[in-house]
Amino acid sequence: AYFEKRMGKFLRGASFTLKEEGKLVFNAPTSKEKEIEVIAYGLGFNLEKKLEVGGANGTVYVFNKDKKK
Repeated sequence: AYFEKRMGKFLRGASFTLKEEGKLVFNAPTSKEKEIEVIAYGLGFNLEKKLEVGGANGTVYVFNKDKKK
C-alpha cells in the first residue's frame, strides 16, 4: 500500500477541496494516528470513524468537514 508521506499537506489540500459537511476517507500508517488527528482537528475536521485494519493497510479514517457557522 502507498501512504502519503506529507500528511499535513494532504490534509490541508483536502480541507480546501472538500465542501462543507464533506467526508474524507483514507488509510494511513497506524503510527501516524496522533499526528493525523491533531492536524485534522486544527483544519476543521471531526473524526467520524476509524478502523485499524493492520498490516500494510494501517488504519482507515473517516473525517467530516465542519459546517461553517
